[in-house]
Amino acid sequence: MRKTTRNVQHLRLEVFEEAKGPGVHHVLDSRLGSVVLNDVQNNPLQPDLQYRGFTASPLLGSPQGVAVYQNGARLNEPFGDVMQWDLMPEFAIREVQVMPGASPLYGLNALGGSLSLRMKDGFRNAGHRVEALGGSFGRHQVSAEVGQSVAEDWALFAGVSSFGEQGFRDESPSRALHGFADLRHRTPQHELGASLTLARSDLNGNGLAPVELLESDGRDAVFTFPDNTQNDLVMVSADLDRELSATLSVQATAYLRSLRRDTLNGDEGEFELCTEHMQSFVCEEGGELVRSETGDNIASMNEHDGLFNTTQTSSAGYGGSLQVTHEDALWSGDNQLIAGASYDGGHVDFLQRAELGLLTSDRSVIGQNFFLGGDEFRTKLRSNSRMLGVYASDTFSPVEELAINLAARLNWVNVELDDREGSALDGDHSFTRVNPAVGSEDKQSWKTE
Repeated sequence: MRKTTRNVQHLRLEVFEEAKGPGVHHVLDSRLGSVVLNDVQNNPLQPDLQYRGFTASPLLGSPQGVAVYQNGARLNEPFGDVMQWDLMPEFAIREVQVMPGASPLYGLNALGGSLSLRMKDGFRNAGHRVEALGGSFGRHQVSAEVGQSVAEDWALFAGVSSFGEQGFRDESPSRALHGFADLRHRTPQHELGASLTLARSDLNGNGLAPVELLESDGRDAVFTFPDNTQNDLVMVSADLDRELSATLSVQATAYLRSLRRDTLNGDEGEFELCTEHMQSFVCEEGGELVRSETGDNIASMNEHDGLFNTTQTSSAGYGGSLQVTHEDALWSGDNQLIAGASYDGGHVDFLQRAELGLLTSDRSVIGQNFFLGGDEFRTKLRSNSRMLGVYASDTFSPVEELAINLAARLNWVNVELDDREGSALDGDHSFTRVNPAVGSEDKQSWKTE
């Protein structure tokens, strides 16, 4: 029996089987009063999830405050700790555990809490399941899965899902494909599993529109487009739970996560033409010449009123953890000791570019193959991050009605930044801190996992 002094919430398999929303975030929003979704990205698969005021968001630069794990593998991306909700295979989730507060067990940016996802496997989810849903605005969702014991102590689970919709606004289609497979070996002393997660999404979340446009063209109108995000994910992970004795067990995880993310935003541009040496060039509103990526002036006879902003992010995340759990009586009271270490690393290449364009009559943007230079329009960055954590947590019951928890975590983080266009963003930053925690609850608040 494992005890915690926190108000841990569990969402089990039947909750996800009854869910009709596109993603685990909608299940959390509908079932937990402490979860709120913010659809500022204007796409059902790209929300800001807020848990007790802390955010897990796909938007780079948002202050992240929730850590998310899948079978013990960290899902927050190494670049900005962002959370890509569109890449999670909801059909394969068996259970979600929601841990509130800044627990030392869950690593960095678990300020508001942590989500721990346990995925399906062939032992616990044997059988076949096919589901198809449909709705307004061309929405459809299809999934198929199978779980089977291959031998007495081996089991396999595999499944795929597809989501798509046209969206209630113009030019707002979205598609997402997911695949998940788990191979597992189990004996009375241990359980060892390896899993593969594949995901691909093509999402449109067009931005805000002026009130005047909505009054003339209706609520389905968009101001400028496209506003597109494409993600491709491959993730492999392994987990081990081994019983060493009646009171001692060890848990271990390892993962490798590769993500390619491309964004394209068509926006209104504020440029004009200016004349220099009897030739027409592109200038900003103040009359300053705009330079290309090669540093040359951009000669043109067109007034460019559109801009394509693009980003390309290639990231490789990797890491693992090793943990020991000891449960035995201490001074005639129940006691649970958890101690371990985790390591998470990441290598990221990031490129941001801006291309001059022309606005059409329907406010879409057509690129003109003129790419702008300078810090305002172009960023090329490489980063390497390393995070090491050592932690311990002890929950002691001196009397039957009371549990006392003492915990602490030592974090060491190093982030190296390499500006590929100059030196303005170069850096080598390290961070070290010990985070302690103390808690207590009466017996009625204990949660059994």
